[in-house]
Amino acid sequence: MPDTITTRPDAVYESSINYNTITTNTTYGKERRRNKWGTPRNRFSLQFNNITYIQATEIRELFNSKMNLITFNWYNYQDEQTYTVRFDEKAFVLTYVGYDSYDVKVNLLEVI
Repeated sequence: MPDTITTRPDAVYESSINYNTITTNTTYGKERRRNKWGTPRNRFSLQFNNITYIQATEIRELFNSKMNLITFNWYNYQDEQTYTVRFDEKAFVLTYVGYDSYDVKVNLLEVI
């Protein structure tokens, strides 16, 4: 079993930058904000279309082995950078398209 996603996604169909901002209200009605994280974190939504059963199983096994807790390195083909990420959600979406053809959707969150 590989330690990263080796199949190239069809698209990183969503890439966003996230800040964890804590907002508190003072007794005088003013809002105070502060950043909980020192640097922003990237979130990636990956879509794999028409991949084989073996490729889909490889991604699913990686998802199950990491259990949303363990980080791994992932190479983003769009900006040609490697990120340390973990799976962002508990959901792994696998759709059967046809004979030996599957679609997979996963979300990754950068870990700093």
